[in-house]
Amino acid sequence: MSAVAPRRIRIVCISDTHNDDPTPHIPAGDVLVHAGDMTDDGTQEELERALAWIRKLPHKLKVIIPGPLPFFSTNLKYFKINLSLMHLLGNHDLGLDPSHKAYNPTMHALFTSAAVQADGVVFLDKSRSTFLHNDILSIYANSYQPDFLKSSYAFTYAPFPSPEATAAWASAPDKRSSSSSTASSGQSEAPLELWLSHGAPKGRLDWIHIEGLMGCEAQRRKVQAARPQVCVFGHFHCSYGVEKVVWRDSGDEVDSEGDSDGFKECVVLTEENRDAPYDFTSLERGKETVFINAAWMTMEKGKVEKRNKPIVIDLAY
Repeated sequence: MSAVAPRRIRIVCISDTHNDDPTPHIPAGDVLVHAGDMTDDGTQEELERALAWIRKLPHKLKVIIPGPLPFFSTNLKYFKINLSLMHLLGNHDLGLDPSHKAYNPTMHALFTSAAVQADGVVFLDKSRSTFLHNDILSIYANSYQPDFLKSSYAFTYAPFPSPEATAAWASAPDKRSSSSSTASSGQSEAPLELWLSHGAPKGRLDWIHIEGLMGCEAQRRKVQAARPQVCVFGHFHCSYGVEKVVWRDSGDEVDSEGDSDGFKECVVLTEENRDAPYDFTSLERGKETVFINAAWMTMEKGKVEKRNKPIVIDLAY
């Protein structure tokens, strides 16, 4: 009797669309992940336009995950695969951050309205965890990132080391919580683990030509402890790409000082003009993590027509 082939899930990754409507360039897939900054300023007009193209996408389920509070965790333990969309808000989407002076409650109400939900859009936040069917995906999402420039952007905190940075990632899962959630759900196999953030973990596709800007050290430590299968983010437009980290066999936990990167190999897989999916169906759980900077916009933004392609990956479940 021949072995049953593993089922595949196709995930399309994009970020930093900054008022563009990328609909013609979005490939088909089971899940589309948008890692934030769908607008430039988060005004009502910009948010309405962004929501309009999201609602028109052919995907039957569109899940929007903002960061309305200093931190949040959304664990989609039951996620029915049926052409889905995941959207995460970034630090330019000011109107959807209740802690920001530009917060627009009308926009928050629109994104959570019955009419928008009828189009398959699901708006999630810390106070509204949603559990969907089949236990396919476990998703941790966090829009917050360090503010090295003391800006007026949304979803930011003081850079590490700071109490704010620690608090921002206090809700992040680790390997123990992942395994326990699987056991409590009664499932024989753990769900696929996705980590969604707007900013990068420090050292992972976070290069930028502005001195002093980088990914978050607090997030890096949490990712190292959790070892999710896939991390998707953006923000650093000039570091678009794909990397695969192979973690060390020993020293599973972050060391006491947190100064060990914890991996023995990092393989750069970026192909800027690639149309075919990256095949990660043989990814080793707990031993390998794929990092994806899916920034759609280049550093030149609206000054040039060039855009980065959405990154498509296949996972097995």
